[in-house]
Parts: sequence; structure tokens; C-alpha cells
Amino acid sequence: MSSDDNEDLVKFRWIRIDKKTDIVALTAFLLALFATLFQVKDWLQGPEIEFYAPDRVVIYSYKQSNGIPIIRIAAPMSYTNAASSQYSAAVRSESVTMMVGSLISKQDWISFGRLARDITGFSPQITADASPVPIPGGSAVSHSTLFGPFEVDCSAPSAKNDCKPNENYISVGSLSVALGEAHEVKFEFLAKIYGFKALRQACSVNVTQAVIEQWAEGFWLIAPCNRITAPSVWNSLWKSGENQ
Repeated sequence: MSSDDNEDLVKFRWIRIDKKTDIVALTAFLLALFATLFQVKDWLQGPEIEFYAPDRVVIYSYKQSNGIPIIRIAAPMSYTNAASSQYSAAVRSESVTMMVGSLISKQDWISFGRLARDITGFSPQITADASPVPIPGGSAVSHSTLFGPFEVDCSAPSAKNDCKPNENYISVGSLSVALGEAHEVKFEFLAKIYGFKALRQACSVNVTQAVIEQWAEGFWLIAPCNRITAPSVWNSLWKSGENQ
């Protein structure tokens, strides 16, 4: 190759471009290269899910088919997916663990609905049974989840030594007593996403005199829930929530 030929070449490492090459073709090549790199980056990164702590929670008395009332929880659940539109995800399940004094109740999602009130008090309006919720890329998803307790399988390897099948069922009287003695009610929400590790958020309700009076009036309350950074006391609850 002559020296004149070398002067007509622009070298980028192992790529050699003739200066006489159409500049438009070079630009198109670089744009296609960068577009491919960004697509590979998005493909490797996948969905970007963010789960937000509910800004309020509902605690209410629910009468079972046997006529015995138990405590149930409801809350608005919100997610975002910051990834590109082609990278969707889906919520596989949701659960909540409530701690007030010595009372602890883990509840799983049962249905979706509206957190409505009427002249008789809190009246949840069920819109659908709980089922996987898609979170399309580049979007936000919110819904109100109604949770409920289930019996614990005490024969499972992960069961505690002092396991009680009905330990997640709390009576109205027990909660009334606990609210009168506690300063706050803590909640830990767990969302399981297909193909991802579980996402967690924690919040707490301050037990004020107004909260106690609202509960005593009709055995239900809707209160602001303040997001908290989960302390170590929640670690065992999170582990239990993932295994159950």
C-alpha cells in the first residue's frame, strides 16, 4: 500500500475507513451500532421494578361464614417499571405482616377492590379475585388489595417450634386491647415478582387517641401509614413471609 493510499484512510483500531467513503453511510453505520448497543444494554438489564409503601392502610372487622369476626387488612399497592416498553413484569403474589404489641398476623392477598366507606362504616367493594398483575415497561400500576389470614402449615420444615395453625387469626377483642397499650402498628408488605427477588416495604401507623376512638366506634379504621426503614426486628418476619 502506498503512502498516498494511507493518507486516504482513517483508522479506528482494527477498522479502516476510506476518506472517500460517503459520510452519510458512515453516520448510518454508527447510529445502527449505538442502537444495537442500547438494545443489548436494555436486554441485559430487563424490567426495573419499584414497589412503594402504601400511604394508608385499613384495618377492619370481617365476619366469617361461621359468624365469628376476625381482623383483616387492606391497602393500596403501587408499582412502576422504568424499563423500556418491551420489558414487562408481573406481580406473582402480595402479603402483609402486621405487628401491634405482641400480636402478629401475616395475611395474603385474597381479592382486589375499592376501599370504600358508607354510613355503616368501612365497606370494601370487591372487584376481582387476587391474581397476577402485569406491570408493562414504562408504566405505573396501582390497585387496592384486600388481605386475609390463612392457617399455618405447622408440619412444614420452616414452621416455628411453637407454631399454631390459627396464629394469624386475630380477634376484635385482642386487637382492641393491643391498640390501647401500643404506641404504633407496624406493617411489612411483601410483593413477589416473577423472575425477581421479593420486594419489601414497611410502614407504621401512630396509635393516637383519634385512632383508638375510630376503632372503638365501628371496629374499623383508615389511617396514614408512615414509611419506615425496616429494622432488624422485621428480618425474621420477612424470612417467614417468603417461606410460607
